[in-house]
Amino acid sequence: MEQATESPAHTGASPRLLRDRGLIALGAVALLTVGYHLAEFGGLVTQTTVCWIAMAVLHSVFLYYSTQVVALPGQPGLARRFWRSVQIAAGLYLAGDLIQLAAITMHPADRLSATGVPLQAAAVDIGTVLVVGVLMTSPLGLGSVRERIRFWLDTATVMIAAAAFGWYYSIVPGSPLYDGRNEFQALHDLFFGPVVMLVGLFVVVKVLLSGYRPFTRTAGIYLAAAAALEGTAQTTTESLMGDHHYTLVFALNIAANALLAATAMIQRRQVAADPQILTNLRKRPYSLLPYGAVAAVYVLLVVLLSDNGLDVRAWLILGAAIASTSLVVVRQIAAFRENESLLTELDAKIRERDELAAALRHQAFHDSLTGLANRALFTDRLDAALARGRRASTSTIVMIVDLDDFKPVNDRLGHRAGDILLKEIAARLTECVRETDTIARLGGDEFAALLDGSIVGGIPAVAERMVRAVSMPVDVGEAIVTVGASVGVAVDHDGEASTDTMMHRADVAMYEAKHRGKGAYEISGATTRERRIRAGAQLRVVAPMQSSRGQQGEDDTIPRRRWTDEKLTADQ
Repeated sequence: MEQATESPAHTGASPRLLRDRGLIALGAVALLTVGYHLAEFGGLVTQTTVCWIAMAVLHSVFLYYSTQVVALPGQPGLARRFWRSVQIAAGLYLAGDLIQLAAITMHPADRLSATGVPLQAAAVDIGTVLVVGVLMTSPLGLGSVRERIRFWLDTATVMIAAAAFGWYYSIVPGSPLYDGRNEFQALHDLFFGPVVMLVGLFVVVKVLLSGYRPFTRTAGIYLAAAAALEGTAQTTTESLMGDHHYTLVFALNIAANALLAATAMIQRRQVAADPQILTNLRKRPYSLLPYGAVAAVYVLLVVLLSDNGLDVRAWLILGAAIASTSLVVVRQIAAFRENESLLTELDAKIRERDELAAALRHQAFHDSLTGLANRALFTDRLDAALARGRRASTSTIVMIVDLDDFKPVNDRLGHRAGDILLKEIAARLTECVRETDTIARLGGDEFAALLDGSIVGGIPAVAERMVRAVSMPVDVGEAIVTVGASVGVAVDHDGEASTDTMMHRADVAMYEAKHRGKGAYEISGATTRERRIRAGAQLRVVAPMQSSRGQQGEDDTIPRRRWTDEKLTADQ
């Protein structure tokens, strides 16, 4: 149940309106005139004359300010069109007042002089039809089928409630509907009595509930109140006149038209202060108008049942209560289904977002070719390992693995063959360590390993296994090639070294191993007897159709599983 409203920045003008001298003067005149009629001072002729003079004054104010609103720059085209029709209607209302005053001077005691002569009524009707026609033909401003369905359900709910009140006041005891005579007149009283109020209210509801509004929020509230009072006056005129309550009808008409004049005055003030006020609208998530309408029908039903029991009017109000409640239930069911659909879409969007976020995180911290950790993730994990080492006095081991003679593979066989080789080497290095360890590709043909400190005694075995694993032949599609690996190892026993220091030590050790003949490993700070093992890492290109496994013995194959602590210890 959406409703368009101004943004909070624009609603701040409302408190200033309460101090507006023009509005204060208009309110004072209206209150004095209404009070005069309710107090029933003077005779009928005097009250009639005062009423229509007050109406002429109010319509003059209405015409003056609606003319100023039309002249304001920067308004949307539809808003200007609406206020131009209001300007014409205000002129017709004023003309009708002058006609009525002339009729009063000629026939002061005539009943039509109090209620309105035909020519005056025609002027009012033409002006009202003009304004109502502009609003009824204005666009809803609703973008989707769901919004339009919600709008019509909410509008129907309000209209049924309004019709219930109109019928209640149109059907009076003694009418044909009660005594069973003249059924046609009874139906006329039932359905056509409140038609003016219903049409006017429909227009107001349409404007309040749709996305299009040619007036500010405050002006719209005053306009809605004016329409409600005028509709009440039009609907109850016959019953009140039958009891000779002219004064109450006069008071209702004066109050309604005072609100109408205030509408134009407020519109003039607010649009002049902020020309963008009509274009800066936002959607409210709901409207309480349909719920308030249903509640009002039930209140009326309770009052009617307590006063008169289940008579004709009670049956009509009961039917309206059932119908309006049914529409609200349908509206809520539609809202529940829509919410379910929106939640499903939201869940899908959240899953899509999470999957995208996970993919982006993976791309940010993993190598796109091999799927291994990249330098950023490796550095982050090394920082964490060194921090744990400082707290628990455990060792951290870093290995830098650089491929020997990798460039000739790219030069002879192309980058595709080089990519295949890199992915196979990445898989083999991963199989040489445990799941708690980290293998990373630092860039190009350089890899790194971060090992848990509990296997300090197994470092030579792991390094030797890496050298041998890399040296195994690799089928790259066009040929079977072999490369070697130079491994540099750095060990921190108590977490005192920094990440840069560990990487530098391992890098220096790796270049030392490469300088001493490639296909070997070097442990930073170790003795000469401990630090090297040769694994025959010269580049070889074997015939393309031969299988690497067919050329090697069983002892040369690389096991496709992670190594455990027990295996590392056994291989030392």
